[in-house]
Amino acid sequence: MTRYDFAAIPGFENHALNFVAETESTNTDLKNDWKSAVFSPRILVASHQRDGRGQFSRPWKDNPGKSLLFSFSWEFSTAVFFSLPIALPLLTGIALHRAILETVSGHENPSAPLWLKWPNDLLVGERKLAGILVESTFFSQLVRVVVGVGVNLEGTLFLPIGSDPTSFPPISLEETGVVPSSTKLLFAILSEWYKVVLAKGNPVDLEKEFVLRSRPMWEKKWLVTLPSGKKLRGKAVGLAPQGFLLFRSDEDGQTFILKSAVRLSC
Repeated sequence: MTRYDFAAIPGFENHALNFVAETESTNTDLKNDWKSAVFSPRILVASHQRDGRGQFSRPWKDNPGKSLLFSFSWEFSTAVFFSLPIALPLLTGIALHRAILETVSGHENPSAPLWLKWPNDLLVGERKLAGILVESTFFSQLVRVVVGVGVNLEGTLFLPIGSDPTSFPPISLEETGVVPSSTKLLFAILSEWYKVVLAKGNPVDLEKEFVLRSRPMWEKKWLVTLPSGKKLRGKAVGLAPQGFLLFRSDEDGQTFILKSAVRLSC
């Protein structure tokens, strides 16, 4: 059996790796560490989350033992954090897409491509495979971050009763013809995350990479719900600085810069 030395991943040498059978939320658990003056980096993996959540606190439902559910903590200097080439959820999405694309290599379905939906989802065709939740807080001259990832590995999945009908229904990797080792996939995602986020890649190249890995997004019509509740129909036309979304309204042709507090649905 292959052994994966997580301490050998650059940047993760000092992270404690913890596995739990069940917890409320891996992100919530690691955010509790923010109360300590001493930063103790961790990777927390759970077989099941009772109260998993995504953007806008929407619930993330998992089949116990059939998903890769993990969070890890990181501490940036404010200078490094604010010099990241694009927003951290987008960079994490690039890393996730790289790792999973390698995992499904040879099993791709041209009619259902693997793609990133801005700002924090990974889809196969019109179904959601994985999600990202990044949360942060300021601590003196530092920024403490928790990055949470959920990937559906096994089973045939459906939207829970009562779900928002505009949500993308879930899909598992097993439904694409692949059932990877969760440990191998975790190792790959963390390895790619360091390469993308901290290996000082060219900001222009990373922005282009996100656009390329989210290609179906630029071809669709979207309904945007603003924090005010106002709705706009139109198309995503590119990325603005820091990874904000450029969105052109069908109503008047005006282009808006959207932050991640908006919701996109088809």
